[in-house]
Amino acid sequence: VRYSLEGHPRARCLDGSPPTYYLAPAAGQSGRTKWLLYFQGGGWCTESRGLAEKAGYSHIETVGHPELCSQRAKGYHGSSASDRKTRDLRQRGYLSGNPLENPLMHDWNRVIIRNCDGTAFL
Repeated sequence: VRYSLEGHPRARCLDGSPPTYYLAPAAGQSGRTKWLLYFQGGGWCTESRGLAEKAGYSHIETVGHPELCSQRAKGYHGSSASDRKTRDLRQRGYLSGNPLENPLMHDWNRVIIRNCDGTAFL
């Protein structure tokens, strides 16, 4: 189920939309006190064209440097405007609630923390 941080005025995605996270509550008693937090990737962004337009790290790479935040604000990693109300975690490896697919953490509380503000989770 999707939750929004709409009530927190300083918590915003690059486009100004409120950040969101998804929670799949623990399925049983044994996992009620256990949490898996998944920090979604996306990398950081910048408004420095000098950084964003550098050549890649090798002659075959076109990536390796951040994109412009103003460009990212128009897409998935800069906005929560098109986030779905729910996320299907089946066949998602360690995020899955299926004990055959995720034997260790299938019954834990599982949280997907969206990356939409241009920061890097390390």
